[in-house]
Amino acid sequence: MTTTIAPDQKLARLEQSLEQAMLAERVRLGRRLGKLRESLEAGRPPKRLTADLEHISQQLNRSKRTRRQRDLALESVTIRYPDELPISARVDDIRQAIEQNPVVIIAGDTGSGKTTQIPKICLQAGRGGQARIAVTQPRRVAALSLSRRLAEEIEVEWGQQVGAKIRFRDQTAPQTLVKFVTDGMLLAEIRSDRDLLEYDTLIVDEAHERSLNIDFLLGYLRSLRERRPDLKIIITSATIDTESFSEAFDDAPIIEVSGRMFPVEVRHWSLEELFETESGDLSYTDGAGTAVERLLAEGGRGDVLVFMPSEHDIRETRDLLTARLGAAKGLGSVEVMPLFSRLSAAEQHRVFGEHSGRRVVIATNIAETSLTIPGIRFVVDTGLARVSRYNPRTQTQRLPIEAVSQSSAEQRKGRCGRVAEGICVRLYSEEDFGSRPEYTQPEIQRANLADVILRMLDLEFGEVEKFPFIDPPQPAAIKGGYQLLEELGAIDRDKRLTRLGVDMAHLPISSTVSRMILQAHAEGALPEVLVIAAAISVQDPRERPTDKAAEADAQHRRFLDPRSDFVSLYNIWHAYHDRLETGTQSQMRRFCREHFLSFMRMREWRDIHAQLTATLREKGGFRLDVSCLGRDAAPSRSASAAGQNVAEQGVRIGAEAYDAIHRCILTGLFSNVAQKKQEPGAFNLYNAARGRQVMLFPGSSLFQRPGKQKDSKTPARKTSNPAWVVAAEMVETNRLYGRTVAAIEPAWIEQLGAYLCRVSHRDPHWSRSASRVLAHETVRLHGLVIANRRVGYSRIAPREATDIFIREALIADEVDGITHPFLDHNRQLFARLEAWQARQRQCHAVDLDNAFHDFYAKHLPEGVGAVADLNKLIREQGGDDFLFADEGQLLGGNDLDLDDEAFPTAIELDNGEQLPLSYAYAPGQDEDGVTLRVPYRLMDAVRPDVLEWLVPGLRLEKITCLLRSLPKALRKRFVPVPETARQLAPKLSPGDGSFLDALEICVEKELGIKVRRSEWDASQIPPHLSLRVEVEGRGGETIVAGRDLSSLTSHLEKPTITPEQSGDAWQQAVKPWEHDEVTEWTFADLPERLEVTEVSGVPVFGFPGLLLSDDSVHVRVFAKREQAESSTPAGLVRLCELAMPQEVAWLQRELRNLRHIVGDHRSLGEPAQLEAQAYQSVARHLFLPPPLLPLTQARFSARVLEAQVRLNGLSERYLDSVEQIIDWRKQIIAMGQPYPELATDLERLLPTGFLATTDVERMPDLVRYLKAVHIRADRFRADGSRDRTKARLIEPFDQHLERLRSALLEAGSAQRAQMDEYRWLLEEYRVSIFAQELGTAQRVSPKRLETQLEAVDKAGG
Repeated sequence: MTTTIAPDQKLARLEQSLEQAMLAERVRLGRRLGKLRESLEAGRPPKRLTADLEHISQQLNRSKRTRRQRDLALESVTIRYPDELPISARVDDIRQAIEQNPVVIIAGDTGSGKTTQIPKICLQAGRGGQARIAVTQPRRVAALSLSRRLAEEIEVEWGQQVGAKIRFRDQTAPQTLVKFVTDGMLLAEIRSDRDLLEYDTLIVDEAHERSLNIDFLLGYLRSLRERRPDLKIIITSATIDTESFSEAFDDAPIIEVSGRMFPVEVRHWSLEELFETESGDLSYTDGAGTAVERLLAEGGRGDVLVFMPSEHDIRETRDLLTARLGAAKGLGSVEVMPLFSRLSAAEQHRVFGEHSGRRVVIATNIAETSLTIPGIRFVVDTGLARVSRYNPRTQTQRLPIEAVSQSSAEQRKGRCGRVAEGICVRLYSEEDFGSRPEYTQPEIQRANLADVILRMLDLEFGEVEKFPFIDPPQPAAIKGGYQLLEELGAIDRDKRLTRLGVDMAHLPISSTVSRMILQAHAEGALPEVLVIAAAISVQDPRERPTDKAAEADAQHRRFLDPRSDFVSLYNIWHAYHDRLETGTQSQMRRFCREHFLSFMRMREWRDIHAQLTATLREKGGFRLDVSCLGRDAAPSRSASAAGQNVAEQGVRIGAEAYDAIHRCILTGLFSNVAQKKQEPGAFNLYNAARGRQVMLFPGSSLFQRPGKQKDSKTPARKTSNPAWVVAAEMVETNRLYGRTVAAIEPAWIEQLGAYLCRVSHRDPHWSRSASRVLAHETVRLHGLVIANRRVGYSRIAPREATDIFIREALIADEVDGITHPFLDHNRQLFARLEAWQARQRQCHAVDLDNAFHDFYAKHLPEGVGAVADLNKLIREQGGDDFLFADEGQLLGGNDLDLDDEAFPTAIELDNGEQLPLSYAYAPGQDEDGVTLRVPYRLMDAVRPDVLEWLVPGLRLEKITCLLRSLPKALRKRFVPVPETARQLAPKLSPGDGSFLDALEICVEKELGIKVRRSEWDASQIPPHLSLRVEVEGRGGETIVAGRDLSSLTSHLEKPTITPEQSGDAWQQAVKPWEHDEVTEWTFADLPERLEVTEVSGVPVFGFPGLLLSDDSVHVRVFAKREQAESSTPAGLVRLCELAMPQEVAWLQRELRNLRHIVGDHRSLGEPAQLEAQAYQSVARHLFLPPPLLPLTQARFSARVLEAQVRLNGLSERYLDSVEQIIDWRKQIIAMGQPYPELATDLERLLPTGFLATTDVERMPDLVRYLKAVHIRADRFRADGSRDRTKARLIEPFDQHLERLRSALLEAGSAQRAQMDEYRWLLEEYRVSIFAQELGTAQRVSPKRLETQLEAVDKAGG
């Protein structure tokens, strides 16, 4: 009869037997039992209470059986501590520390035996029974080899009491007491075992390496201690930086264990000393080879361990040593072996196996820690290692070869001296060693943190910034990790996991690759993308031995796809699995050898693929059987291009399948997108995201190799670089390379990564051809321009688009396709109002553009930015009546009153022709004011005084400006100026001569005020009060425009062709006008210019004038007005002399008296020269009074008569002025040099040839200027400082004068005249400053000098 046990009794029995179970079950089942007891005590027993208790009982029984098995296993362990190991002497101390402290730091030099002996101590201390002892290792090879060694030492079967668990390989059993795991594997177990209940002891070995996993694990253990006070944590490290570990774990005790059993001699053989040269081209591989040879030649026993930074260096050194040692005599048999992480397990195991003879092991830093290679007595340390560094800003992985730290060098040194006295050769100087950093920078501070952050978010470890890392990562690295996760869509902007991020975290692969896999589910391409995802998670399986490079390339070429390295990998997988289905393992190895593929990497690829597939099946919901390959019958461009290669492998990837696969790949690699550089010759160079420049890796099928391969009959792959690519990784070694790349379409980036793209718009504008407002849209991904196009602006900025439509289309009348009546009505209204405003110059009252804009803006809703939008709106409104503008509303109450007399539409010339006038209100622009349109043929008919009168409606404003320009003392007499101007304006009439003449007469007549011409300041008149002239050609086009009639005329007269270029036309035109050796005026009157021909509707002119040659006068037609004006005066003087020979002879006799005046002043020149100069000046005064033109017989006769009158008393007055000048000059010279500028002043006033250059009218002024110099010299003696103050007032204007003199030769006649006026005005200013009592000939001030300078510049323009 079965006895029924009450539930509470059964629950109590189960609780009592928990102590006999494994730790994990004791905790988990204990929690469940606790909840059941709470339910019973509360009177709410679960419905399935009995079943639950039974289920717990079964689990508890299994756990108890496991516990008994483990107790038996523990009894079978043989624990002995080798006497030769230094740690054996500290066993009791270590065991006691472990028993008494939750955390113990054990520091021991390499070779102390801590890695294998500490697990024994833990077993002896009673650990490992109720839960396992975990021993972490940084590398898989170390986990496997050390677990085997421990199994041997405690005399148990490997995989039973002692086992190992690494990726894709779990060599443990239920009775496993000590479990060696990689750091990453232990972290992976946290997902299913948050409190690590599988273990009662954790030994973190080689903690000083500070890898990313180690730092993350240590940080996690710091927080785990609060939940697991029973957990023993043992951190082992080399004797470096142990204090930081102790501080991190609340000052945990540190036990130091002595290191090597034998002393190690350190030799510093720098490359320069080794080769006895200072050459900078020394190779560390050559140095290592030479060092090994010397060490082996010293004799003795023991093997050599050489540290190299990369696998390539290992192979190169192996080949070098194999050749050298094979040819060396007396060294015996020496085996050279490589050791690096990618070697097969069998090849790695050979390094640790027994052997005869001597060995040279060449390893990367995999042999720096953890691994103990037996028999090593010598170490050759290059001092270099390839270090992984991640740039979070550019998301670039760098793999530079760097000098190792002192701690790493010491670790390498510790690899020898275990079997006998050791020697460590460092291929760098002792000073170099001392300058290196003490410790290696933790990986957490130089790695990509995206996967760490994703794992922490998934496990709810809190913010990474607050995670208890021993050495926290940099803020920039944390920010970069978050940025990458956000880019992948794993987190939102609040740094919370998205649903996509949760799925990514559950895949045992990097976050970028997991993102591809999840996208493949959406694209229906999981089978293909899983293969590629696994492929890029392992090292490329293709091998390329140096001695068989060509053969390897030929085999690999069978798999290549010309557009995608990812497809090339898929082709390898396809070929491999085709053989795998039918072949044995030995056949697969042969297949890999024949195709130069690594069997171990292929197996790892398969393992990762299998793990990913199993994970997706376990999660459920993934369509693992849906392939994208069958979607399109036709092969893709890439497949077609590959041709036979693809067919050979039996896989065809169509265009749709290609797109699906690479869209998935793109989602995980947005930061690795690149665009082809457009510069000529930029083969294989791309602009990558975030401002990087990247080159395609030479091993890529997309790498461009034009031509033929050197020294090979096999043609190179000919391919052109695609415009856009994505790379699986961008790694910087000697330069930045994009590895495993594929061609993509930029449109995919915008479709899949829209949330990452930055869209900017610029230059919104109205497009008449498109009939809508457009803007240039630029789409960028991390600085790369993905798209550049024109788009409608209404959807982007509706209000601004409507504003542009109104201003640039409707108001500017730049629109087609609008047939509605409102537009014509508003055009006509705008034109009428604009004409009224331009004439009245009242645009300040109403801005028509703004008025019309406000009208349209009131009636058009936002978003109307196209003709189609407007037409739609009018249809909806039932007509366009609402868009008819009203004059009254626009003017705001102003009257539209046009006075045609005040603002005429044309001006009538003397010949009766009407010239049109136009009006514009455009302040600051050339067309502002009134414009007169003149055909070039009528330019001579337009008089300057006609232009001065302007139009009646603007004369009042012009008079007002002129009155306000008067000097202040004079202007006061016209106050109030506006009222005075209104009084004068009606009294002026264009028939009264020039405008200023009429104004001066009117002012004197009406007001009794005499205004001199020099007192008006014409520069104060605004441009719109000067009539603007547009000269039009024969076809109606504008030739030239301006407000200065003389400048326009000069411009038109500039020859566009030379007489020689015009050919017969010039000769025919000038022949009637030219005469030789004329002695009197017997020829016709000479016009100012002749129209010779025309070019493109513009006339070509000739300019008649006189030419004096060999004392004979000739009539000639010149090509330029300047030539005529410069040549004519001399000829005209000679004709006048011939017309009055007796008077001229008498004048010359009178001027001979000059010789007596200047005889004692030969510094001015020879008397005869001065006499000739004086006659030249007097003749110019007699015969050349302005104006020079026109050259007519009547004017010539009048000129001769006037000269006869002016001759009376001229010579006496002239000689008297010369005598005064000479006298004042003598007095001034007699004063010495009282002020610094005196000699300069004399030279300026009386230069060599001054009598020829000084006009007769200026001679009295010259006397006054010399008097002023004399007065200044006297006053300087009395007060020199005051003179200096006054001199500073003159100085800037003197500098301008020097500038003008330097440009005198290049100046035209008009500008030379203005320069001369400035010179005399400046002399008057000197008088006003230094000798004011002498008075000035005209008003002078700094402002007037500046105005004159402007006139000089204007005349030159």
